[in-house]
Amino acid sequence: MDYLKTFEFNNDNILIKTDYWSSPLCNEGLLFLIHKKGKYFLLFPTNYKNKLLDKFAFASDVIISKGEYNNTRNCIEIGFNCNGKKLHSILLNEEQYKFISPAKKAWNGELYIFSDTSLQCKKQFVNIFYQQTSNLPFTEEIKEEKPSIGNVYSKLTPLSSDEAIKAMKVGERLVDENDRYDLAHYHWHDGQVLCSDSYYDLYGEGNIIPLDKLPQLYRIGFGNFGNMGDSARPVIVPAFEKNEYPLTFKKYGFDRTLNKIVDLCCKEGRPVTLKNTTYFLKFLEKALDKNKKN
Repeated sequence: MDYLKTFEFNNDNILIKTDYWSSPLCNEGLLFLIHKKGKYFLLFPTNYKNKLLDKFAFASDVIISKGEYNNTRNCIEIGFNCNGKKLHSILLNEEQYKFISPAKKAWNGELYIFSDTSLQCKKQFVNIFYQQTSNLPFTEEIKEEKPSIGNVYSKLTPLSSDEAIKAMKVGERLVDENDRYDLAHYHWHDGQVLCSDSYYDLYGEGNIIPLDKLPQLYRIGFGNFGNMGDSARPVIVPAFEKNEYPLTFKKYGFDRTLNKIVDLCCKEGRPVTLKNTTYFLKFLEKALDKNKKN
């Protein structure tokens, strides 16, 4: 049975409208996966309260497999991996996914996580492999080689030196064409550009790169963690520039702070507004200050 009837996309094949959140699937707490032309959209119920997202937040790649599970055909497994180790997997039955266009076996695609009708991206992954296999869960090693930086060029936006510096000054993390784009990053700290070997290192960690030695830098996807948190940026950007919440920004940096604000709003069932952004920034700062004193 097709529980969902509405699927609308923009010119970039990004999902902009669906009736999932008013469907029986959502009411029953079931997730739903949509695919169109290499883009996957995993939909969560708005009131999803568990720690599922935390289990795969730092995944470096995602393996989507279609096969048989417990004698049930045409199931989907979404496996979130980091350095070859599976962090978590999600199993969906045939009623929990819809492929608008066929998916091809390849390292190709993007996965977006949505959790409410605003369709603000809560998390984005750009290293996606799709395959059909006999049995699930899939436990073998993927033999196909991951794409090089050139093969995923469409997911990266080249920036001029001035554009790159401007982006880094407001907290974006950029990549070059030599390092693994899902790990290494360049960022701005105390008037200097630093290059770290991990996309999730704290701000201030890494080697200093002179401005006249900057390589060609690229923005991943929409920048930071996708297009989530756009409503929070007018508060977080000036707060970051003025270092108004020093403990918060020292611990999480710009993009992880943005991620936490969106996550806290979703968990509390609040919209991502300027008022709520300020509220949760103060909440994080007070919590870190309290821990520091203890």
